[in-house]
Amino acid sequence: MDAAARLYLAEMGKAGISKPREVGLPSLHFIQLADYISSLGVDVLICGAISRSLEERLNQLGVKTVSWISGNVHDVMVAYRTGELDNDDYFMPGYRRRGRCRRKGRGFGGGRLKGR
Repeated sequence: MDAAARLYLAEMGKAGISKPREVGLPSLHFIQLADYISSLGVDVLICGAISRSLEERLNQLGVKTVSWISGNVHDVMVAYRTGELDNDDYFMPGYRRRGRCRRKGRGFGGGRLKGR
């Protein structure tokens, strides 16, 4: 996530999931990057790998993070909305259920997700 070039932003509500819009990410220090993501109104960030520093700053700003996720953007959003994102099909290679790598979860974004 720290080196992602873009985010896909979508609204998830009772009516479903809005069409994601792509937002470019500037190259910033993790504190400024977290502030920028938060300023976009992101509540939940779903991403691939993320540094502990960026994840902690996002969490401090009220952005829930779900990391170590890979897959088609639409499929990942649907899986998150339906509570099925814990399916092993969405975990990045190297993800461990125990230990340092963990999932805390909420938000959407990241350069590790495959496009539609």
